[in-house]
Amino acid sequence: MFSFVAHSEFIRNGFVRDLRRASQSEVVYHRPMRLKIKEMRQERGWTVDVLADKVGMSRSYVSEIENGKKTVNNLRLSKFAEAFGVWPADLIDDGSVDPDIVEHIKLMRRLSPSDREAVLRHALALDRGERPD
Repeated sequence: MFSFVAHSEFIRNGFVRDLRRASQSEVVYHRPMRLKIKEMRQERGWTVDVLADKVGMSRSYVSEIENGKKTVNNLRLSKFAEAFGVWPADLIDDGSVDPDIVEHIKLMRRLSPSDREAVLRHALALDRGERPD
């Protein structure tokens, strides 16, 4: 079963074939998609050291991620989300994603896991050129 991050990535980029082949840790979020990690850390009054301890990464690595010098894969994004107590998609700066895509993500959040899976199966069928009922 796909994780919510995978659903979000699928919706955001529409690269179903690549997503199906990638393990969670292989999907990488590149610099153009700004992350709100630094903003969320500062809102909580945490230092980089505190956040680094919570996510199990070095201080310098977290700092490089915050400053856009390092990319983040799904596994790391999930660790940050867990530390902040938010959905992984909440770490994505909405300004870096098309507004329609943001609405799709919000809709997917409201669905049950089985309904999200049904939406994904439907989209995969469309990608294969099938017209599911």
